[in-house]
Amino acid sequence: MALVKPGYHLSPCPNFRSPLSPWGLDYRNDIEQYFDLAPDHHDYYPASAFQTPTLSLLQVAPLEAVNFILWFTNRSIEYFVKTDFAKHEVEEIEVVLNASEPPLKQYICNRIWNVYRGTQTAPMLLESLHMALEHWLLGVAKNVSPDVLAKWCLYITRNSCSASITAVVVSVVLAQPSKLFDVAKALFCTKEFFFFDLVRMQLDMSAKSLYAISHDPMGLFTKEQLSTCDDKHRQGLLEHLALTHQSGI
Repeated sequence: MALVKPGYHLSPCPNFRSPLSPWGLDYRNDIEQYFDLAPDHHDYYPASAFQTPTLSLLQVAPLEAVNFILWFTNRSIEYFVKTDFAKHEVEEIEVVLNASEPPLKQYICNRIWNVYRGTQTAPMLLESLHMALEHWLLGVAKNVSPDVLAKWCLYITRNSCSASITAVVVSVVLAQPSKLFDVAKALFCTKEFFFFDLVRMQLDMSAKSLYAISHDPMGLFTKEQLSTCDDKHRQGLLEHLALTHQSGI
């Protein structure tokens, strides 16, 4: 993975000045600057699980690939939350996964939560990494034991300062509620997740229209995006799952 990190274009880059500096906005007009990324959004358009080598890396070296995604995401989000652009939308919340452990701190807003769906404006490279993580986890979820799957979900949640990663976990919980009963119960403890997942579901209702207008001459990435809209769990909600657990249905 040491060979992979330099391949993703992080700032500083030619003619780049930080948005934390009053001079930065004179040079760039793209969302990437607020995440300390180079202005290479066209290289990753449209966002897709297939847009980078990450999905292949997850399949052959899962721990190393997951750690790379966590490193990249944490670095980008920690930079983003310090910008003027983010200060009116981002909040830091406490996430309790286990009563015997101190709570985690994660940054959250609609933009962050929906990175893995690409329904809010965010760097397409970051979106593609999250889409690859979700694609891989959903596949793994069908073939591993509940214990192994839960360990993966808790590992990535504990090691991220970004709720964008937790949103991916919520997606897998909605897809595999019987396997991830204990993970779901842990997520129910953070009330903010219910609100942001509700917004996610509302945005998902128009996601197919959004993906369909992507300019993708080969059609590979758009087809992958559109296929995700047909996943049954997209219509689910964390809140509804909590009510189901509570009623014992």
